[in-house]
Amino acid sequence: MGLSYASNDYNIGSPGGGTPLSKAVALWVCTPGTHFDTMALAAVKANVLAQVATGAIIPLNRIDSEEIKDSENNITETDTGNIIKNWEGLKKRIYTFTNSLDTHKKLRTLNGGEFCAYIFDKNGLVCGTSSDGTLFEPFTLSFLDVHPQKEGAGFTTNIEVVFADPTEWNDKGKFFKAAYSANSIEPVYAATITTQTVVAANVCTVTVKYVSTSEGDNAGVLRNVPIVGLAKENFLAYNTAAPTVPLTPSSAVDASGLGVYVLTFSAFTGGPLSVIPTATNLYKSPAVTITA
Repeated sequence: MGLSYASNDYNIGSPGGGTPLSKAVALWVCTPGTHFDTMALAAVKANVLAQVATGAIIPLNRIDSEEIKDSENNITETDTGNIIKNWEGLKKRIYTFTNSLDTHKKLRTLNGGEFCAYIFDKNGLVCGTSSDGTLFEPFTLSFLDVHPQKEGAGFTTNIEVVFADPTEWNDKGKFFKAAYSANSIEPVYAATITTQTVVAANVCTVTVKYVSTSEGDNAGVLRNVPIVGLAKENFLAYNTAAPTVPLTPSSAVDASGLGVYVLTFSAFTGGPLSVIPTATNLYKSPAVTITA
């Protein structure tokens, strides 16, 4: 008697059934050691965003196309009658994204690093592996290269990845149907503190914007947009006299709605101040020095 499968089991193992691993729409590039203790934890969007905020996961969304390279499966019989199976499976992929030149420049800094990756496919499945049957881990990569943009290609970025273990999916693969969309897992965006006041009575004012590194207006001025909605947890300061003791303001108020924040501290006399990412506000800026 044949086996039967519920419709939400993706016909795994049934003759003629489709594979659960489909065309990728997003790639979550991860630093070595990144994982979730269980797959159920990865199914919670806030847990994923928390790892994005720490820099452990770099989500690359809106994949336009996926090209398979150097994948060859065959069976060869030798002169002595031995059967040699050559199955390469998941090996090399080239993913094409459409994004801004600013984003492309940032992605180019990934070249030469050691990374691993989860795959988010068009069926809404988040795919990874598990070394012990409980952990939910990304695929290991032996190579990642962000190609230079080419003339006439527009704002497209080709990212070439080579999977270190072509049998990892078949031997250790795990996946789940995400309740969130791939595009809802956004990366950390660059912020800039463009103006700041001196600190007086533990209070200072800063203006936070996104400033393009590439795109100018018709006057040649780099495009900038105010960043609104930041919370007090998005600001980190240190007193010059105590450079190892982090300070979070007790309040951060943008009364104008134009990214101009009045920061109130319990005891801040001046020193470095920066914007840091949280799971709800994914922005990060270089530090500026607040003076007294």
